[in-house]
Amino acid sequence: MFSARNTLVNQLHSRKAAGILSQLRLSMYSTGDVRDSSKLIRDRANLKDAHRIVVKLGSTVVTKADRSGLALGRLATVVEQMLDLCHEGKQCVLVTSGAIALGHHHLGRNAQDSSRGARAAIGMAEMVSLYGLLFEQYNLRTAANLDVPTIRDNDSLAARLAWELSSDVLLLVSDVDGVYTTPPGSPGAKLIEQYDVEPTGDCCNHLNGQTLSFGLSATDIGTGGMVNKVSAAVWTVRQVPALSVVTANGLLAKPGSEAKKTVQVLHRLAGEALESVNLPAAAIGLIDTRKDVERILGTRYTRPLIDLVIPRGSPAMIQNIRRIVNVAGTDVPVLGHGAGVCHVYVDKDADPDKAIRIVTDSKCDHPAACNAIETLLVHRAHIENQLLKHLCDHLKIHGVTLFAGPGLIRFGGHLSITMESASNLSFEYGNLHCTVNAVESIDEAAQHIALYGSGHTETIVTENRAVVDRLFRKVDSACVFHNVSTRFADGYRFGLGAEVGINTGHIHASCPVGADGLVTTKWILRGEGQCASDFGMSKQNFKHEKLPVS
Repeated sequence: MFSARNTLVNQLHSRKAAGILSQLRLSMYSTGDVRDSSKLIRDRANLKDAHRIVVKLGSTVVTKADRSGLALGRLATVVEQMLDLCHEGKQCVLVTSGAIALGHHHLGRNAQDSSRGARAAIGMAEMVSLYGLLFEQYNLRTAANLDVPTIRDNDSLAARLAWELSSDVLLLVSDVDGVYTTPPGSPGAKLIEQYDVEPTGDCCNHLNGQTLSFGLSATDIGTGGMVNKVSAAVWTVRQVPALSVVTANGLLAKPGSEAKKTVQVLHRLAGEALESVNLPAAAIGLIDTRKDVERILGTRYTRPLIDLVIPRGSPAMIQNIRRIVNVAGTDVPVLGHGAGVCHVYVDKDADPDKAIRIVTDSKCDHPAACNAIETLLVHRAHIENQLLKHLCDHLKIHGVTLFAGPGLIRFGGHLSITMESASNLSFEYGNLHCTVNAVESIDEAAQHIALYGSGHTETIVTENRAVVDRLFRKVDSACVFHNVSTRFADGYRFGLGAEVGINTGHIHASCPVGADGLVTTKWILRGEGQCASDFGMSKQNFKHEKLPVS
């Protein structure tokens, strides 16, 4: 991230300023009062009024067409254009991609065997030096910010930065000429000329009532893609407030410091929505400090003010909340979002094509989701017939870094040599990392899941129904699937609507407790190779309907 600052306002009218605007492919909004629509920059004609500008350069803009390195001439032109804007009185901030591309170029043939993090680390130092030299030509110094932001992609970083700086406009520069109904270049992809936000506020998933599908990054040098560019502008946290209202409950929200401003805006909007239908805005409240948390949880001498705690965050944070509740001694139940250490087991009787599709979708469709797999279990027979090699190759093509489990090290031979050994078989990566382990039987697979899984979601890929039934009986996870991606473990896809999270524990029912109160829910899906990525615009759509159950 580089910042070039100057003084007051002028107009965006210079030839080179127009040049950078001609490269603009997706414009976004003013960050003034969200209720004042008159301040929104709605078209290019109003860009001349922008004073504080954040520009984000995508990987395909920064790199050469053949991906062999950085496009130095193009970068020099962009720097010159930004300096022109500064000389006109604009305040400009540049957020740039390209470190991975530069690292990829330097590693050469070894690039495919290295992680994105390694490529980024190699490219970062030279990239900072390059931008320093380019800006130095205009007597402008740059510096690298050593505070590492906990944001996974540059589109989200640029959006967050634009908000924090109260910028007038955020420009996301890309080589794509607009937003398409499906990934550009795919069959049937159409340019969206006008986009209307749904009345529900969902501007990422619907287009005039229809499903809208955005593509992920199509190259191995970028980490964004159009889905991040659109999602970065949408900070909505609406599921828990919606559920609390629908179930006639009040809600007290305690945001983390990094989301405080966003939650305050959403809280105000939620209050206005409640009042518009003659419901009290006070039904949804905010608390700010840990002392407030202690007060509402109660003590041994005071009653708690709430009936349920729903922490969302890291396992360490959830465990800390449980500790605080235990210390309070008021027995307030804690519904912690369960860890997602999910598995796909590829049985010896698996269909190879289904296995490749399901494994790839389960890991790569949304690696940060709790229903993405962290461990791939494969019957050792697939080492000899090369299916395991094909599975690993497909995952690597999608940027997945693989770690060898003890079974793969024991049986895998040359396959395990290229991987680091997995240090923790119960670890939830939450990114494009995955453990690969070989087993000798369905019983060993079930034993591995019982020992190292979190009880979230498991999928078996096989054409042997007896093996499926055996795994379903032996595995006590909340969701067990046959020949479908683990990514289907989702409240919306199950027809439940909004969800507060995934619970892998056992919450007891309120009395009187009958037979229903003594059991929990286990979701069983049977399919024929379906993947979450199969659903979207011009593809398949979800349909929820009541079915007769015998």
